[in-house]
Amino acid sequence: MGLVTLAMLWVCPACNAQLPAAQLPAGVAESVPVADPLSAPSVIVVCPSRFRAAIAPWLDYRESQGVTVRVIDSQPTAAALTDSIRQHATASDQFLILIGDTPVIGSTADPAFQVPMHYVATTVSAKFGSTPTMATDYPYADVDGDGKSDLAVGRLPVDTPPQLAAMIGRIRAYESSVDFSRWRHRIQLVGGIGGFGMLADAAIESVTRMMVTASLPAEVRTSVAYGSPGHLFYPRERFTDSVSNRYSQGCRFWVYAGHGMVDRLDQVPRGPTGMPVLDNNSLRNLKCDPATAPIAVLLCCFTGAIDASVDSFAEQMLLHECGPIAVIAGNRVTMPYGNASLTMGLIDSIYGQGFRTAAPAERLGEAWLDAITRLEIDPAEDRSQLRTMIDAIATLVSPAGTKLADERSEHAALYGLLGDPLLKLHPPSKVVVETATGFDFGQPIDVTVNSPIDGQCVVMLDHPLGEQRRAVPGQPFIDPNEITLTQQTGPVQSDQPKTFSLSLPESRTGLISIRVHIAGQRTWASGAGQTFVRPAN
Repeated sequence: MGLVTLAMLWVCPACNAQLPAAQLPAGVAESVPVADPLSAPSVIVVCPSRFRAAIAPWLDYRESQGVTVRVIDSQPTAAALTDSIRQHATASDQFLILIGDTPVIGSTADPAFQVPMHYVATTVSAKFGSTPTMATDYPYADVDGDGKSDLAVGRLPVDTPPQLAAMIGRIRAYESSVDFSRWRHRIQLVGGIGGFGMLADAAIESVTRMMVTASLPAEVRTSVAYGSPGHLFYPRERFTDSVSNRYSQGCRFWVYAGHGMVDRLDQVPRGPTGMPVLDNNSLRNLKCDPATAPIAVLLCCFTGAIDASVDSFAEQMLLHECGPIAVIAGNRVTMPYGNASLTMGLIDSIYGQGFRTAAPAERLGEAWLDAITRLEIDPAEDRSQLRTMIDAIATLVSPAGTKLADERSEHAALYGLLGDPLLKLHPPSKVVVETATGFDFGQPIDVTVNSPIDGQCVVMLDHPLGEQRRAVPGQPFIDPNEITLTQQTGPVQSDQPKTFSLSLPESRTGLISIRVHIAGQRTWASGAGQTFVRPAN
């Protein structure tokens, strides 16, 4: 996966134009969503009085999908709101959404337009220099008082009704999008510098490569920008410009890991003082169609501290008109092992088989609750190879004397979901890809695609990410993220196998990854395989 995939774990060890709700852009389905009786969920909505009118279109939209919705008032304290949620909760409830920002730390919430947060003591993260307490929505998920999460909790940290109306419009645009092109199979990783020391960073990198290779499906296309001048994945253009430009290309998930502060990401070490990867100024340069906005995961410290006296970076991202459709971020100091556990749980829930369910999550809140549950459970309940690899990291960077279960459970509270937990993820159907195990040098590579849907198919032959291609004199620089050697497109039909014959355009031998993406009218599908090109005699 290349050196920079370790960025998914790196964190700071001691970091002291809006859419109306009824307006959908081009490329978005205009039909009213049809309720699915087999998966109709139930949600509790905590909505202050100031937002009751603005939330009405969202309530109508969700109810048209068959969602059971119950709206309750906010309260001045987290304890009072917890009691209210427990009084209104039923056994069928799966989701909880909080509408409104939280008051600044030390202040009492005004329930007319704010929703309070809990404050709980930090334990493990305190050894990394964290604050004594953290602000969190995590306790609201526990409706039966057993200390475990029962609901998937998300928050829309809006300050005004127009902000809420714009957010609702973006949610509808995302869910109704009929753009099933290749942005849906892309993940963008933006990495900062680890800062744990050369040996620890190298060890984390090695373990992370194994984890990501073992966890992400082969059909996922990962691209990397790493904020260290001289690194293979350090872009040739100004780093912040590169991040913005790549963001505009579209991706399903946008992941940052490195150092973080309340209102910005880490500095790129170029020049006397460097410049932030992104901050409130450079965020304005982010451009994307709301129908293809990513889900952001910020694996760093403090960016999710929405109780700060200024809007946190996660809030700024979410509320930007071209920002992510949802943001997962930490509210205080986060740690490598906890981050790894959270990330791998999300990957498994979204792309593989969740802990609670036997299939990829259909809604973001399902994946979020699944990942949180994995942080809460005893390690004996999850002794997978994935868990074993993650636990191996803890001996490198976790504080001496720390119990791994304590670090995991603390990260269940450290991270929060800013966004709608009912957001539909629209997972792909599975394409079966068939090819020979090897081909002779110069021989065309035949790939047979067995598609579950009708649509336009793209078959790509890729080299491994991180493999440096030999520069050709006189030819322009080759971006290491440009891994496709050749590709072929054509229509396919459901359950009618089709064979594509591709020839490599250069003298290429060794391992070849095969990625298949199929864009249908109302869904998409993906699959992968691999083969080997034998060298010429």
